[in-house]
Amino acid sequence: MRKIVFTLCLCMILCGCLESKEIQSVSYAISMGVDFKDEQYELTLQFLDFSNVAKSEQGKGGEVPLWIAVGRGRSLDDAIREIYRTIQLPVNYEHLYNIVLSESVLERKTSETIDLLTENFLIPYSAWIYSTTQSMEEILASKVIFNYPFLYSRLSQPKDMQGQLSSVPPLSLQEFMLEYEEPTKTIMTPSINIDKSAIKEDLTGIPVPYFEGAHIVKDKKHLGYLSITDLEGYILTNNESERSLFDLKEEDMFLTVELNNPKYKIKQTSSADGTGFELAVTIPAVLRENSTELSMDEVKRKVETAIKAEISHSINKGRELGADIFQLEDYLYRRHHADWRSIQETSDTFEFEKIVVTLHPFNSINKTDFKFKNKSKE
Repeated sequence: MRKIVFTLCLCMILCGCLESKEIQSVSYAISMGVDFKDEQYELTLQFLDFSNVAKSEQGKGGEVPLWIAVGRGRSLDDAIREIYRTIQLPVNYEHLYNIVLSESVLERKTSETIDLLTENFLIPYSAWIYSTTQSMEEILASKVIFNYPFLYSRLSQPKDMQGQLSSVPPLSLQEFMLEYEEPTKTIMTPSINIDKSAIKEDLTGIPVPYFEGAHIVKDKKHLGYLSITDLEGYILTNNESERSLFDLKEEDMFLTVELNNPKYKIKQTSSADGTGFELAVTIPAVLRENSTELSMDEVKRKVETAIKAEISHSINKGRELGADIFQLEDYLYRRHHADWRSIQETSDTFEFEKIVVTLHPFNSINKTDFKFKNKSKE
């Protein structure tokens, strides 16, 4: 009798699976695009096709169509209501990989958009944030080689390619939200464009996304756009970069240097003129290609000088917009508040007094280093 009573009690307290659903009965949104034009929101969602995932796990499969839904309205709620009206299956946002914001959203509707997205939808804070001036439908309809689903794209897995060629560091929704509320933080949202000719299936070009630069946000204001060329000094040296290739070209010289896992620090310095701050960058480097007869030390000095020039160029390009891409202002605000207040009262410009670049260790891909040893002995 006791066993029967115990079994009945267990049945009463154990949860069942009455609310469970099969995965094929739900629309899983993996990408979202938010635009604002003609005084209306335009919301674009891309959904995961499980047949494509199954084929990618088993090997190559035939092309599977992309599933995209678009809704428009005076608010995001109106736009999503338009999608719900015709989508046929319930929408799930818990596996959203990326959110693409248009330039017009960053200029006019950033606060409202982030608030609505985080309050009204079950969006993971790990989703990546991007910006663009291109069509949302074109971006979310871009391809991945071998007919893999979009969740294998660089937009969905931005860290996978950093080990081969680093770009603007990826930015999560959580990081964006935290930094957006900080008036001293400069936010760089990676900007996306579409290349329709670089990758081909047979002889037919396919559209693929790539990072072309970054849109800059500071103190809840959109400051503008910086290209990859403008940001090269930052990309080569920021603490999230993993691998970059740097070319140094002069009249009778061509060098290619591989830079790995750079680290920069902001240091306080003292001089007769008072307290200053320097940017100190240390980068392990490998000389991969060399057309000169210069010694290793001479090559090292030339590359360090060239990288320093790229850093100064990036800093100046950011300063033209009112951006502080190496976060000196935020560093002073948190660690040297009196200096920050003094500079703020007299000027809006936060500048490094000195930039120091050190390649260490600096090696050659040529294990014998024959040229360098002979040149050094001379």
